[in-house]
Amino acid sequence: MLIIHTQSIPLLVLLLVTPFVVASTSHYTPRKRVVLNRVLNRVDVPINEGVLTTNAARMRVGLGPIRPRSLDIPSRVKARTPKSSPLPPITNVRIKVRRQSDNACYGYLSKVKISEGPTLVTNGTDVLKVKFTPTCEGEETFNIAIDCATYPWLGFAGPNLNPKSATSATMVATKSTPPGSCPVRVGNALSSKYPNSESSVWSYDKITKRLSAQWINSDKSKPKGYFWYFPSNKTVGLVSSLTANSKDGFHAYLEVAAY
Repeated sequence: MLIIHTQSIPLLVLLLVTPFVVASTSHYTPRKRVVLNRVLNRVDVPINEGVLTTNAARMRVGLGPIRPRSLDIPSRVKARTPKSSPLPPITNVRIKVRRQSDNACYGYLSKVKISEGPTLVTNGTDVLKVKFTPTCEGEETFNIAIDCATYPWLGFAGPNLNPKSATSATMVATKSTPPGSCPVRVGNALSSKYPNSESSVWSYDKITKRLSAQWINSDKSKPKGYFWYFPSNKTVGLVSSLTANSKDGFHAYLEVAAY
């Protein structure tokens, strides 16, 4: 007959309980990590970390502070393209016409009979003053203002430009047309001959101080344009073919110069 002393009962209970405690801890997943809380040297008690909702409670059982909540969800942000600073207005300047091949100066746009279309002069008192506000590279074309009450803008009038023929648009004083417009009947100094004109055709290079012009045909096509000097009547035009117009004049460029 087995005789169990009463003093051995606590030890026996501890031996019987320990395997179950150890086995139960093995069923906790990493998601619900279990820590052992020692309180007053009592048997280790499993505590679910998820119930510890304050940093103080976590520190009492030897855990670190709660991870801060993420307020912003990272997302891809498209980089902004920096915009060029606007260029200042250019006032009281004159337009010099030079030959492209050797930079020889033909003269300046004249204010004499500007209502009939500008010709070239070398006399300083007859030189046409202009003003404009240039746009940055890649932006819309702009107007050039001139001193003419009836037709206050400098532009071109003529037929569609053809890169395979000797067509040309003549520089004229005209009324305003918007950027990107094809030639329209707004009124110009040569309306009886060329009823359709464009004014907002200009671009400006602040480094070279040269002007360029973009003529738009009636079908919205944009042919390459070259300034052309016609010595027979001392006028400037815009052509799309250098070879086809070679018998009538010379390839030129327009340079903005201080008055």
